[in-house]
Amino acid sequence: DGPYGNLSFNYYRYGSLVLVGGGIGITPIISVLKNIYECDKKQLANKRMCIRNVHLIWIMPHASEADLFLDLLMCYRSLAARNPALPHLNIMIHVTRDDPAAENDKISILFSRPDFFSVMEKCIG
Repeated sequence: DGPYGNLSFNYYRYGSLVLVGGGIGITPIISVLKNIYECDKKQLANKRMCIRNVHLIWIMPHASEADLFLDLLMCYRSLAARNPALPHLNIMIHVTRDDPAAENDKISILFSRPDFFSVMEKCIG
């Protein structure tokens, strides 16, 4: 049974979003990103979007898990870079168990737990 409910939070009214997901817990965040980055100009105007920056922090034990959504995230980041009406997308991936030899050529991966104090300072600074 479940899940129940919906995301009725109006995140469009904020200037910056900080989205944090762990492992496969990224899936609800993907829905939020899809809502932000996969809309046409008319929908964008109707949403009265105030968002200028989206900071995504994705934490996972193994770098190979990033392959699930990495192409989609790169697509959203590319869309944001080409369209000034869309918010800038900053992606931070933290891997907690692999060693740094497990590299990815699409994005830099941090092999550590996130320091949320520093992350929040970066997001608001």
